[in-house]
Amino acid sequence: MESVASFFMNYTILLSVIILLLCVILSLLFSTKRKFKSYDEWVKDLEAEAVEGLSKVEKNHQNEKEKLVKKMQSEYEMKINDFKEYVDSAEIISKHASEVNRQKLLYEVKKRCDKTFANNS
Repeated sequence: MESVASFFMNYTILLSVIILLLCVILSLLFSTKRKFKSYDEWVKDLEAEAVEGLSKVEKNHQNEKEKLVKKMQSEYEMKINDFKEYVDSAEIISKHASEVNRQKLLYEVKKRCDKTFANNS
């Protein structure tokens, strides 16, 4: 009888050790799963922050690009206006120069005419 009792006792101890090991393994699995879940949440948060940061950078880059385009456009318009003023002033100078040349030529023609009339008279 004693051998049967010790046999059942040994199996009871073995069974309790197996159950204890199963509980330890299950608790380790659950804790690992929880850690992976928190890790996944952490990665999702990082991805969300990265996307938000990237969109901010893209928006800032777009704003800077628009500012640069506006600045270049205004500088280009200023240069065009300056060139138009230069062309207008060159036209005015050209008109004045041709008027002066015309007056000079008319004065010389008048002078020659006066000389020829004075010589003929």
